[in-house]
Amino acid sequence: AALRYRQEGRIGPESFHGFGRWTGIIRHNWHDPLFGLDTALPFLNQLQPLLSKGHSGELEQQLNTFLWKDLLFVERSFQFTLETVICFVLRWGLAEQHIKSDTSLALDSFKRMSEQLLGTPAITQHLESAFEELS
Repeated sequence: AALRYRQEGRIGPESFHGFGRWTGIIRHNWHDPLFGLDTALPFLNQLQPLLSKGHSGELEQQLNTFLWKDLLFVERSFQFTLETVICFVLRWGLAEQHIKSDTSLALDSFKRMSEQLLGTPAITQHLESAFEELS
């Protein structure tokens, strides 16, 4: 939101009212291209050009991809906890939103992401250990 507000010239740092741990840093580094958050949030480097070019569809897709991966990471980091259930529900909310926008694109994207995730060594090891426990 801060990137968008600054780009539109609607407000200055003193008028920016965000929520969360980054608000003070954003206000303090308002004139820095990525608010000094490029090391803490490296994906901003990929999102900022899309925003400045007005590619809102691609921007939303990238944000959803980052969110999906983060939610999956949290989901895989715990056994069966409230956090894993919340992440599961949020991920499938994203999937539902994606499917409603373009079903064929959503299916292709889901297949590609599934293959990519299942191909990672950590996921493969986790699945193998889960099946060993079931045996």
